[in-house]
Amino acid sequence: MAPGERTRASLRAMLRHRLQATVAVWMAAVLVGGCGGGDDEGNGSDSAAGTPSPTATANGGKQGAGEGSSKARARIRVARAVPGRPPELGDSARVAAEDRVQFVIGASRTGDGSPVTIEIPRGPGRRLEAMTSAAAGESRATLRSATGDAIVLEDVRYSCTMPPTTACPAENVRTTDDAYELTFSLRDGEPPVILSGRVAEGR
Repeated sequence: MAPGERTRASLRAMLRHRLQATVAVWMAAVLVGGCGGGDDEGNGSDSAAGTPSPTATANGGKQGAGEGSSKARARIRVARAVPGRPPELGDSARVAAEDRVQFVIGASRTGDGSPVTIEIPRGPGRRLEAMTSAAAGESRATLRSATGDAIVLEDVRYSCTMPPTTACPAENVRTTDDAYELTFSLRDGEPPVILSGRVAEGR
């Protein structure tokens, strides 16, 4: 073989080798990108689809977030009742003996009227934390003693509007040594449930 032909053959072999290496690298990149990209649509490999992303885990998973949107959630707020003035509702209220208080519970997100349980401690204590619990979570509101002395909550009652837009009557009402407990089925658009009570000195 002439020297010129050997040189051309060597160049062709080198070019083929580089082309094959370039194609191999490109294919590897495509395959890796395809496995990682299939996770969002659920079309990736089994291992990728079975591993939740950090965002999905933090939100309880995509399916859990969707299910939670159709479950009941209620918010409880509290205020010290002052005659002749609208209640200043909030997450907490400072009260003393002989004060009247109001708890207002309304639906912030519901599905088909799932039950919401309201629990208000009787005391005594310098801090009484009321709570609503429902399928989608909890809400809390706190009575705090304005004097630092223990307080109790007495004469608790609830009021409702007449049908058809009402959460009444309560499905369950119970008084224990520690708390007042009520259960309602709340729906969006219904007036809130209002509970009132009187603060007394702790005994």
